[in-house]
Amino acid sequence: MFAYFKNFIKHSTLYAIGNGISRGAGIVLVPLYTRALLPAEYGALEMFYVTASVLRTFLGLM
Repeated sequence: MFAYFKNFIKHSTLYAIGNGISRGAGIVLVPLYTRALLPAEYGALEMFYVTASVLRTFLGLM
């Protein structure tokens, strides 16, 4: 039982680190996106991200 809990904590920590890196990269890239893209292009990119997120959520439920 303890080995299961230890394995669970290990995998949860790795998942949290990966999630944190992903969110951190998004925060770091925003200034680069806004400097390199026109407002309309940035808006289109954000709409793509939102659409991908919604699709990922719905496809994960199936």
